[in-house]
Amino acid sequence: MTIQDFVSNYNGNGRGVSGTYPANYSYDANIVGVDKLEAICNVDSKPNVTGFRTLDPWFMYFVSALECETNKNVGKICVKFNYEEDNVCNMRSLGRRLFYLAENNGWELDFMSAYGNKIELSNGLERESNEIIRVDYNDPGDNKENGRTEKDFQTFLFASSLAAQREGHNTNERLAIFGPDFFNLKKKKYPIAREFSTGAFAGEKAQANRILPTYFIDFVTINKYGQLSIIEFKLNDKKMECMAQILDYALFVLIHKKSFIDNLRGPFKSNVKEDGDFVCYIASNAFHKRFSEIEKYYAPNKENKFGFHFKKILLGYTSAFEEK
Repeated sequence: MTIQDFVSNYNGNGRGVSGTYPANYSYDANIVGVDKLEAICNVDSKPNVTGFRTLDPWFMYFVSALECETNKNVGKICVKFNYEEDNVCNMRSLGRRLFYLAENNGWELDFMSAYGNKIELSNGLERESNEIIRVDYNDPGDNKENGRTEKDFQTFLFASSLAAQREGHNTNERLAIFGPDFFNLKKKKYPIAREFSTGAFAGEKAQANRILPTYFIDFVTINKYGQLSIIEFKLNDKKMECMAQILDYALFVLIHKKSFIDNLRGPFKSNVKEDGDFVCYIASNAFHKRFSEIEKYYAPNKENKFGFHFKKILLGYTSAFEEK
C-alpha cells in the first residue's frame, strides 16, 4: 500500500464516528528526505467547545498509524488551518503543546494559518516577557448538586477528617485510592489543593489581556516521594483529549513554576520544593482504546530536559485469579 492509499483509507474510515477522530480534521503525509515522513493535520472547521484539545491526541494517533503502516519514522509534523481562527488563547495553548511534541520527539514543526503563513512560536516553552498568572487561590468549597458523580467523588477525595476540615487544612490521605504513589500517607499530613486555576495574562490580569485559557487542575498535592503532583481525575470519561489536558497543565507549571509554587504556599501552609521534577497523573476508571498508542509521544524522552513525568492510574483494575 502506498502512503497516499493509506491516507485515503484513513480519512475515509471512521471520520466523525463516535470513538474515532473528529470530523473537523483530515490528514495527509509526504516523504521528506531519504527515509522520513511528514505528517499533516488539516483543521477544516472550527472545533467544539473543548477547543483544540482533540487535535494533538488524534494527530498523534495518525502519526502512530502512519509509522506502523510504512515502517518509517516521522521527521516533521505540520498543522494547517483551512479557516481563519480568532481564538488567541486556544491557539497559543495548542502551539505550546505542538512545540513540546516536536521538541520531545525530534521533529520539525510547521504551524500554518489559513493564508499559508507560518505561525511563529517565538518563545516556545519560555514565558513571554510580560506574561503573568493569577496570584490567588480560592477554595472551591462543596457543591451539593445531584447527578455529578465525578465532582462528588472529587469532593470526597479532597476531604480528610472532620477535624482537618474544621481547621481548614485538608490532607491527601484519601488519595491512597490512587495506588502506590499515595499509599499510607496519613502520618505525612501532606496538603492538598483542589481546582487550582491556570490561565495567563499579558501585563495585567484582565479579560482583554488573556493569552492562555483558564482551566482548573483537579488536585495539586505531594506524592510519597516528596514530588509536586498534578492530578487530573476522570470518571466514566475516556476521551482522548485528557492527554492534551494534562500536557496543558504540565507546561503551565513548567513555564510558571516559581509563581505556581508561590501560590501554593497559601493553601498548603507549607513550603514546596522548587527543585526536582514534578509528576502529572491522569487517574481514571477507563482509558480510550487508542490511548496506549499515543502516550509514547507525550512521555518525556530519555534526556527529559523538561523536568516532569507523566503517569496514568487505572482505578478499579480487575483481573481473574490465576489458575493452578
